[in-house]
Amino acid sequence: MKLYVWSTPNGEKPVLAAEELELRYEIVPVDIGAGAQHEEAFGAKNLFRRIPVLEDGDLVLAESGAILVHLAEKHGALLAAEGEERAQALRWLMFQVGHVGPMLGQAWHFMKVAPEKTPEPLGYATTRYAGEAKHVLSTLDARLAEAPFLAGDAYSIADVATYPWAKMAGAFVNEGDLPHLKRWLDTIAARPATQRLAELDLKTPSTQRG
Repeated sequence: MKLYVWSTPNGEKPVLAAEELELRYEIVPVDIGAGAQHEEAFGAKNLFRRIPVLEDGDLVLAESGAILVHLAEKHGALLAAEGEERAQALRWLMFQVGHVGPMLGQAWHFMKVAPEKTPEPLGYATTRYAGEAKHVLSTLDARLAEAPFLAGDAYSIADVATYPWAKMAGAFVNEGDLPHLKRWLDTIAARPATQRLAELDLKTPSTQRG
């Protein structure tokens, strides 16, 4: 199994899932800073030319949410087979791909990246996306006041997808104001798979559990 990734929150998602599932996999770095995602070879794997991409046998699959569902269902873990916890896992997975990633990504861009690239005033964009970032993080905190993990009692692909983005929370909010999110972040950071992820260099080709 190959994971085409880079050292970004979206790149970390399938790697964290693979570590949780204790799979053998190969990291294939795609240097998005150098524009490698726009090369024809990568474009043949993902028409949208974004990471991550999974190669699993004959299957080539893009979009991090789809990759996580595939891995969870194939290996029978991180996603309940039926019932409310499955529904909630999928609901919060969709919340991550539809809101958490896009809003935190835009907030980071306009707060940290864009000011270095343009003399144009960015007040409206910065205010808008900083507000959206706080909103999605507050929503996660409210959900985690109800349950230990996003789907309920069990750790799932919803948590796997959300953690690489939510660990940036301190860039947008005072984590002390979101105690349930902070508790969840600390819990996931302590998991062995998360600690193994932190030790990996996603910018260097490697095979894990080879």
